[in-house]
Amino acid sequence: MATACAQVEELLPAYEEGDLTVEEARRLERHLQTCPACRQGLADLRSSWDLLGAWEDLEPARAWKQDFWRNLGRDEERRRQGPWRFLQDRRWAPVATAAVLALGFFAGTFWQEVPVQPTGMAASVVISRDVAEIAMASASSPETDFFPLGEVEGPFSAEILDQALSSVQAP
Repeated sequence: MATACAQVEELLPAYEEGDLTVEEARRLERHLQTCPACRQGLADLRSSWDLLGAWEDLEPARAWKQDFWRNLGRDEERRRQGPWRFLQDRRWAPVATAAVLALGFFAGTFWQEVPVQPTGMAASVVISRDVAEIAMASASSPETDFFPLGEVEGPFSAEILDQALSSVQAP
């Protein structure tokens, strides 16, 4: 009987509105004659409708209507302006400026500049240039102790090459 009562409970609003077929209405009425709980449910539904019918329509105050429409227009304008609309308010300018400056300061503080190490052909050019500078400096230098000219075998001696290679940082 519980499932029948659950079905009747769902059909009661349609029964009150007259939306049931004649066959459905007869079955529901037969159930109502035998079930006091469903009769009470129908009585509660009718009293609720009676209370709703006694409700008086209230007319809102004129000022409330004006405020409502004005605020509705503001909401529409805010939605059109997008999520960054607060930046248009000049009161945020000092805060936004401070945020940008702080971001720039911290980015500059924590940014570590790493020298770019030449590779491939660029490394060869750098090494050749350093070797040439060392060779020219040693050839024009009066101090023969620094580079013994007698032992130098051309511009690419082992010592000159080692010194040039040490001047280029290893990656």
